[in-house]
Amino acid sequence: MILNKYVFTNLFLIIIFHLCGINVWAQNQTILIFDPHQVSTNFQNSFHQLSSDSIYITDSLDENINGFDALFLFIGYPYVLSEEEGNRLIEYMNLNKAIYIFVQDIYQVTYWNYVGVTGFVYFPLLTIVDRVMGVDTTFTENIVIDTSFVSGSIPGPQGNISPILTGISDSSISLTTTYIPLDESIQVIIDFFNLIHHSEFLERVLIHFGLEEPNSILDENADQPITFYLHQNYPNPFNPITSIQYAVSSRQFVSLKVYDVLGNEIASLVDEEKPVGSYEIKFDGTGLTSGIYFYQLKAGSYIKTKKMVLIK
Repeated sequence: MILNKYVFTNLFLIIIFHLCGINVWAQNQTILIFDPHQVSTNFQNSFHQLSSDSIYITDSLDENINGFDALFLFIGYPYVLSEEEGNRLIEYMNLNKAIYIFVQDIYQVTYWNYVGVTGFVYFPLLTIVDRVMGVDTTFTENIVIDTSFVSGSIPGPQGNISPILTGISDSSISLTTTYIPLDESIQVIIDFFNLIHHSEFLERVLIHFGLEEPNSILDENADQPITFYLHQNYPNPFNPITSIQYAVSSRQFVSLKVYDVLGNEIASLVDEEKPVGSYEIKFDGTGLTSGIYFYQLKAGSYIKTKKMVLIK
């Protein structure tokens, strides 16, 4: 297994911050990306904007996958899951862990039967899809993802599965893009069109899998956020400038500060009353040494801290 660790979780730092009175969200998960053809770059960028969880990259599926909290599979032609790999994925799901699958070519293996897919029907269709909307309100209520892709031979999976997203086009054929198993005891999302790099979809996937807090969802039909939220800075790691976005749901005095690993305040980015809205501010790390820093948003009773990495 080949692994690249993008962000390190340090329990000692969390303890230090709690002792200093800084509230750090301790639920930091490890995410494994299986990407033998290196097609997940956009997903990785979107993920870093939404979450501070650690990402690892691998080109094989061995017994080490059981140590991760969620698995994102990017399976493209000509890669074929072996029976052994399929059995490992089944074992992984039996641990009540989440799996997202982007797949371009389907092969009938034991794994597909386990998630409820009993077969596939292909039919030719050439259409440009410019939007994707949710069809299962328990997962994607009122969501519309702006995107664009052209489809040729459309896979139509059959079995004990349910669609959660449908492409919108001028075609008379309903183009279902994404499915989940009807068996609620397993956590799987099957995506045929690689929508995961769209932040709106990715955010709901993370919430569906329990990898992100529900209050990160914003009202898709309103100009104002319905809750407070602090986004992951982007880019991260950064050198020397990064952007931090946050949302305010009611007029509040807002404090946004940066701390070093010892809890010392490095910078005060916001320290004033803010009306309802979404905001973005730049942080310039010029003059600072490489390392891990934390930024914390306080707005009323809402307190959120996230980690960022400066590399020079």
